[in-house]
Amino acid sequence: MRSLAASVGKENPDVKTFCCSVIAVIIFSVLATMAIAGDGSDKNEPKRDQHPWGQPVEGLRLSLRCAQTKYVVGDKIEVQVVIQNVDTKNQKVVDAHPLFIFDFQVMGPDGKALPLSKRGGAIVESAREGGKVTFHNLKPQEEIAFSLDLSEIYDLQNPGQYRVTAIMDIQQQKDEDKWSKLTSNPLTVTITEAKEKKDK
Repeated sequence: MRSLAASVGKENPDVKTFCCSVIAVIIFSVLATMAIAGDGSDKNEPKRDQHPWGQPVEGLRLSLRCAQTKYVVGDKIEVQVVIQNVDTKNQKVVDAHPLFIFDFQVMGPDGKALPLSKRGGAIVESAREGGKVTFHNLKPQEEIAFSLDLSEIYDLQNPGQYRVTAIMDIQQQKDEDKWSKLTSNPLTVTITEAKEKKDK
């Protein structure tokens, strides 16, 4: 085959040129396909935050998260509140018991706001009166997280959907005598009856 191609090329230079051009096009196409398939450009892109956030206020924003969104009656329902600095400069935030920092609004299955349970009221009062309070300097894009068991402070014994929001008071940057409300994304949690109750 090689000698035949050589002899054809000697006899007809145009055919040789054509063959070389076809081979070059094929090689180029293969290389281009390999580059597109394995360029790894997505590896260089920053990872997108998949967690929902509330609207930024005064350079901060809140995210209310949960390891799962479906529970049965009696389960421990632990949530996490994350504060992120979205400003271009450091931000000073309170570092203390989450019930000292945040208020929670919990809407029950009937669409009405749930009051704190009796035990929850005592826990909140204790956290706000005797809690240790320090401050943490958050760098730009840095986060600080707080965990809390909602079932300790609210009566979540009725099956249905609960809509939870975390709220935080923050000082305004232009006037520290004034305060603004920083609100998280709403988190929906579904509570169902225990399996053994359904089987009865």
